[in-house]
Amino acid sequence: MFSTPCFSGENLAPTKVLPFLYLGSQEDSLNSELLKDFAIDYVLNVSQSCPMSENQKSGHCLRIPVRDTGTENIVEWFDKAFDFIGKLNEFKLS
Repeated sequence: MFSTPCFSGENLAPTKVLPFLYLGSQEDSLNSELLKDFAIDYVLNVSQSCPMSENQKSGHCLRIPVRDTGTENIVEWFDKAFDFIGKLNEFKLS
């Protein structure tokens, strides 16, 4: 069973997880004004089908191609995601 659309229906602002890290919806990632307002330059897209933002610079997006199911093995992608997030942290702190 798959979850439905990446669009939330009700768009709230992204949630600040760490000073350099936000959790948001597909709508957030595609909204260039919102990204600018929150100073978000990089997007980690965890989906197989949600579109990548055309506004993002080359190398500023990483897609982890997993299905949104309870049985999907996401552990195999942790190192790649952590490396991407870690590089952002180093960039923001320097």
